[in-house]
Amino acid sequence: MKILQGKLLGRGIKVGIVVSALNKEIALELLSGTLEALKKHGIKDEYIAVAWVPSDIEIPLVAKKMANNEMYDAVICLGVITKGSISYFDYVCLEVCKAISVVSLSTEKPVINGILITNTIEEAIEKSRIESENNGYNAAIKAMEMVNLLDII
Repeated sequence: MKILQGKLLGRGIKVGIVVSALNKEIALELLSGTLEALKKHGIKDEYIAVAWVPSDIEIPLVAKKMANNEMYDAVICLGVITKGSISYFDYVCLEVCKAISVVSLSTEKPVINGILITNTIEEAIEKSRIESENNGYNAAIKAMEMVNLLDII
């Protein structure tokens, strides 16, 4: 039996990051976690591009443009969706998460969902500051592993 698994190596990987400016303080924590993981595993600044969008609902469009661009091997999507209005929360979560998956499947590139989804803004603040729960850090790890896995399949 052959086991295929992506390695946690970043050297040479080019990453596009799409960040929602909504809840910017928390988004900056997620971005900080993402950059920390990428740099820790050998990805240099010149291989990283960050695009800011007005809110979470715009993430998939910019992620698709980046994924279709040969300049990027992976795209990481970062944002914060909190349960304010139930219908808004349900709609945004469903549409954004589904669209990110569609972009990944249609482009055949890793498009990683690092969006933090919480019940309250306080919970989002707390989770964004805990390294083990920082969605940005974890999304960066997944992106590197997926790029390396797809290279060997």
